[in-house]
Amino acid sequence: MHTAVSSTPLRATTPPMPAPNPDALLCVRGLTTRFPTPRGWLVAVDDVSLDVLPGECLGVVGESGSGKSVTFASVMGLVRPPGQVLAGEVWFEGQDLRTLDAQAMRRVRGKRMALTMQDALTALNPSLTVGQQLTEVVLAHDERLATLPRAQRRRQALDRAVEMMSLVGIPRGRDPP
Repeated sequence: MHTAVSSTPLRATTPPMPAPNPDALLCVRGLTTRFPTPRGWLVAVDDVSLDVLPGECLGVVGESGSGKSVTFASVMGLVRPPGQVLAGEVWFEGQDLRTLDAQAMRRVRGKRMALTMQDALTALNPSLTVGQQLTEVVLAHDERLATLPRAQRRRQALDRAVEMMSLVGIPRGRDPP
């Protein structure tokens, strides 16, 4: 990953990408993301390819501003205009994520894949407790709760959030209001 500035928009002129790895849980090929600046286009992610096999853990390291966060925001469909994912393929569990509409992508994010940013302040809302935020995630993604009455749904989601925190050693605090 590197950064380049160009006064003209990029054109994808790379040779055809290799086929996705059928054994990979996540397969990224030729991912390129850019942002407009007053000096031209800033390429934040330049032709990134990677595979993550089931059971593997991938660590990405680099200098500040090298494109680590933008790479995975691109993978997860979180680049907002005027930024553009210009080229590449993103396959997750054999599904081409770049072809999904916004609603289908929301069903994938948070339930089947997630992104943990390196700076907790960009990932968590400091005005809410961690328990409240985990409760919202459970409410958004646990389809088993959808048919329950609202109060029961919230209680069960909070219980699940407390369970998740205890699994990683976070003690139970006070209940959110």
